[in-house]
Amino acid sequence: MVARALGLAGYRVIMASKDRLKTELEIKKLENQTGIKSFEFIELDLSDFESINSFTKLYKMKYGGLDLLVNNANVMKYTYELSKNGIEMQFATNYIGVFFLTNDLIGLMRFSGDPRVVFLSSNEHYYGKFENYDFLEEKFYDKKKNYSISKLCCIMFANELSRRHDWADVVTICPGPIDTDIDNYFLKDYDLIKRWLKKFFTLSVEQGSLDIIYAALSENYSKKGRVHLSMGSMASPLLFSKNEKA
Repeated sequence: MVARALGLAGYRVIMASKDRLKTELEIKKLENQTGIKSFEFIELDLSDFESINSFTKLYKMKYGGLDLLVNNANVMKYTYELSKNGIEMQFATNYIGVFFLTNDLIGLMRFSGDPRVVFLSSNEHYYGKFENYDFLEEKFYDKKKNYSISKLCCIMFANELSRRHDWADVVTICPGPIDTDIDNYFLKDYDLIKRWLKKFFTLSVEQGSLDIIYAALSENYSKKGRVHLSMGSMASPLLFSKNEKA
């Protein structure tokens, strides 16, 4: 839904994913729905530094600039798992990979007419305050805590990105509870009644996508610098996210 909206808005949409077959099938569907050929697949695994490097090299070779970057990486691992580079998988994908990808591409946005970087965070970030990096070790692993920390770090990175590149709009969004695999991971530890009740309090994927589209395309955030949104409205993230020494 997000890619469709961006394509219809006139963007050339690079759909970066590690699942070639699934993404190429989605592109065919988008082309049939919209009648436009504005969608392209480039392989990217955000948990793998080599894949990130290959992606950015190919992108820079094919395209001279970048107007909009939507960082929507979002994984949760129920059990402890390491990335190819030896980093806890949630942190590697949701934050570290996003950090390296964005830093490698931000220079291409310098001369865009309306540069914007969007980060998909989560209201779970409010539970992500940390004092050290023990959470990256297996013996301290807590799937929910690690997820919260990874999303908090995205907000902290967005703050620093905005300070260093004040010519770009940087938007973080917490779209609220969405009926996704992530939500199901959070509910695995709860009883049947609570899992049944979730359908009354969660958004569909389509509803949740509207926040991402709004953050990416709304003129309300043009030339505004740093913006944080929660469930479609401007909000304040966890105060700890402004800690420049963390």
